[in-house]
Amino acid sequence: ATPGAAPVASLSFGRDALVLVRADAPLDMTGSTGLTGARTERKTRRAYQVENRHKSAVTLQVLHAAPVSRHEKIEVESLYQPQPADTAWNRQAGTIAWHQNLAAGATAQFSAEHTIRYPKDIELVERP
Repeated sequence: ATPGAAPVASLSFGRDALVLVRADAPLDMTGSTGLTGARTERKTRRAYQVENRHKSAVTLQVLHAAPVSRHEKIEVESLYQPQPADTAWNRQAGTIAWHQNLAAGATAQFSAEHTIRYPKDIELVERP
């Protein structure tokens, strides 16, 4: 998949129509790794842009759901830009929170990349 090739969604988010959120098309790739292809590697990327169309600054709180391994053979590696303020928001593992002041007319970008590695013989079960 080529980043940016898919259409991009623009949303008005929350109760404030002057704060706009744009979610880039998700990137999901899965492949085999290792000499014998005995492991599976899945990479995901989610990116968001938040624009403040107010004439004054606003305080943002952006939440993101990250994968959490519940099995010792499943590895999860995450990379965030910028670094989140909390990786267990409201004491919930996998709930990422960014907090940021956003000046009038400014735009902020947030991204989360996750790499999940696991043996091919393990079935990956995703929970909502």
